[in-house]
Amino acid sequence: MANQASGTLTVWDTARLEQIASFHNHGSSSPAHSRITSLRLINPEEENTLLAVGTSDGVIRLWERWWTAAPECLTAWKALSKLRDSRDGLGERAS
Repeated sequence: MANQASGTLTVWDTARLEQIASFHNHGSSSPAHSRITSLRLINPEEENTLLAVGTSDGVIRLWERWWTAAPECLTAWKALSKLRDSRDGLGERAS
């Protein structure tokens, strides 16, 4: 997997060097400068592996079927409510 500053996730089959999926992580309410800061697979050994995506605005999204042409965002929430957006995309804790 690779992420881009635009919030687009691209999934690659590294054995065949082929792109197998690409989708946009951000919702309509996400700031344009919010960047992907973390990617984690949940239950990677299972058939229903989920992808957790964290962004610099403190939002976490859980994706199902992220390796297909039709990924589905199962849920999203703002995990860090006191995080201020920053232009560098890293986020900043509010005092």
